[in-house]
Amino acid sequence: RFGLYERLPDELVGSAKRFREWYELDRPEESPLPGDWKKLSAFQTLLIIRALRPDRMTEALTIFARDMMGQKYVTSKAFDLVKSFEDANSATPVFFILSPGVNPVRDTERLAKTYKVGIEHGNFGLVSLGQGQEPVAEKVVQAGYMGGSWAFLQNIHLTPKWTGSWLDKR
Repeated sequence: RFGLYERLPDELVGSAKRFREWYELDRPEESPLPGDWKKLSAFQTLLIIRALRPDRMTEALTIFARDMMGQKYVTSKAFDLVKSFEDANSATPVFFILSPGVNPVRDTERLAKTYKVGIEHGNFGLVSLGQGQEPVAEKVVQAGYMGGSWAFLQNIHLTPKWTGSWLDKR
């Protein structure tokens, strides 16, 4: 039924020391499996890693994709706000999906200055949503819509009802 994997349980017991050494490596996906298991194809090795070290699958899949398709498929390009802004217009906003520690405010303000946009010019509104800030955000978005100013809304994930109703209709 499981072909070559049928003997894996017995091998784990019989070669426990070698499998434990491999298992306890910080990056086992970068080392060959013990014994004859090192002869498996890259995909077959992924299946073993998935069974024994699922915590390492992200890295193992990255290595697999790199080896099968090339480095360009696993290397992220740095975000280019200027290039993204070229695709934006009054009907196509720019949304930032952030990860911890990332803050696009400074880069956005720097870009805004090149277009003479800023709080000091009265054409840049920055609102951190949550705790009743929806009415403030509505005014900023409406001002942007009517006068062409920029609206920067932070923490939009804190207002799913408002985002799905009022903001979605704008």
